Amino acid sequence: MNEEQGCCGLRAESFWMLIAGAAIGAGAALLLAPHSGRHTRRRIRRQAEAVQEYLEEAIEELQEQAREFKEAAEKAVRDVRKSP
Repeated sequence: MNEEQGCCGLRAESFWMLIAGAAIGAGAALLLAPHSGRHTRRRIRRQAEAVQEYLEEAIEELQEQAREFKEAAEKAVRDVRKSP
């Protein structure tokens, strides 16, 4: 696995570009929608809450993957040290 790539072959940069593009697109769609200010603000708030929830879940998943990677690396080091 290339050190620039994650476990699924995607670069972290690509992931964040996808998130940024989705947020910009959603924001532009909401701002350009023909609705009242109150309705638009409510939609923006809901979208922001959904993005926040998604990012929190993504962070938790990344933290778990980092823990698993650390454990695997520690085991590999122990195995190398045991070998003659």
